[in-house]
Amino acid sequence: LVERAWSALCMELRNSVRGLKAGQFQLSEQDQIKGTNSSDRGNTSSSFDTRQQGLLNEKYDRESNPDQYKDDYFLERLEHSTHASRNDYASGIKRYLSYFSKEQLLIVDYRQLSLHPKETIEQICCFLGLSREEILQFVDTLDEDVLSKRVNAANTSNYKIRLSLRKKMEQHLNPCVIKFNRLLEELGYDWKI
Repeated sequence: LVERAWSALCMELRNSVRGLKAGQFQLSEQDQIKGTNSSDRGNTSSSFDTRQQGLLNEKYDRESNPDQYKDDYFLERLEHSTHASRNDYASGIKRYLSYFSKEQLLIVDYRQLSLHPKETIEQICCFLGLSREEILQFVDTLDEDVLSKRVNAANTSNYKIRLSLRKKMEQHLNPCVIKFNRLLEELGYDWKI
């Protein structure tokens, strides 16, 4: 949960530097028309030349570097409703279960999907009711390179969580972890986060 939360915080910081508000994933149409940050999205009508664009991107990279922010900044961001709801997996699943039975729900461990993509996809297809023949036919068409590629992942490789912040985030997120693990156990799953 800490890694996912860190990824979301870094993405939010990057977007904030570029003019997006928390929970916003693209600029409003009005901001796009005005040209606000249009250069970030490769808008061809931008007046920025390649050199200016490069300098602007460098500025954004510097300003969105999490190393220049104190731990408290990130802990305050975790309190924001955008992050609080994302981190509370159990509440989200319980809302789902208020409308559907647990037999209509499959919770997949991302670690298993990362380590054993084909097997996990087979599990999902089986859950969805595909025949064994359909599953094998489908899974055989999957390219290993495609399965191993992370899509829509925040680039946090350059920004590791400093130890002091990791410990604080673990402490902050621990109630969510406990709540989710209890729910997993109640639903009959044999894995935990």
